[in-house]
Amino acid sequence: MGVMPLPKFTTLYLHFDAHKVNMIAEDSSPSIGELGRLHFTKTEVRQIEKENKKMAFQTVDVSALPVREFGRKATEPKLGVGENGQVAFNVLVQKAWTGINRVIILFDPEAKKLAFRPAKDGAALPKGVVEGKNLLALNWGKSKKDGKLDGSLSLKSGSALMTQMGYKFKDAGNQSFSLVHDAKSDTFIWQIPAETPAKRPVAPRKPRTPKVIAATAPNGAVASANVAPPAEEELLDIS
Repeated sequence: MGVMPLPKFTTLYLHFDAHKVNMIAEDSSPSIGELGRLHFTKTEVRQIEKENKKMAFQTVDVSALPVREFGRKATEPKLGVGENGQVAFNVLVQKAWTGINRVIILFDPEAKKLAFRPAKDGAALPKGVVEGKNLLALNWGKSKKDGKLDGSLSLKSGSALMTQMGYKFKDAGNQSFSLVHDAKSDTFIWQIPAETPAKRPVAPRKPRTPKVIAATAPNGAVASANVAPPAEEELLDIS
């Protein structure tokens, strides 16, 4: 029985990694098993996949991304009348009336329209407008950010004005109305509804656990304070 000698090969041997060429000495030639292997080990497969993965970064056009805004954004001037007769204006009116502390009240009884025209401090009043008779003061609330008087805007004696105009705010509840802006005179015009609006349906509010705010006591202990949710009458939507 003849014995087949172990074959000898040239010293050039290509490793499975395409980036490497290994020179194998004659005395350490690969075995028949190594040369006849037709599969890769898991480690070799992971290495090959890693080498084949190429990073192809591309610039992103951020101007085409949709802009997400939190909360509601005012799109038109509005007037809100609360159940207690408070008359408030939304942020678009606030921006238009920055620095204004009084408004001239104009009324068209036939068209049932009420107009609010700003009166600048120190400026001459229009003909026919009498100080103390045709003007009402504005209430500016302090901003939470910087404490300036630009946080909210309401009308002094709003309930008395609504009563005089015949608007039944107690029956209507909290309501908001669109205003028409006359840019030339910077006047905002409100169309008084012919009939008292029905109260908005109010979903029953489930009692919720007051938010607990942790505070540090003088002795270093942590104390907590309960913050109650706002009452319904405090909420007036004029956005």
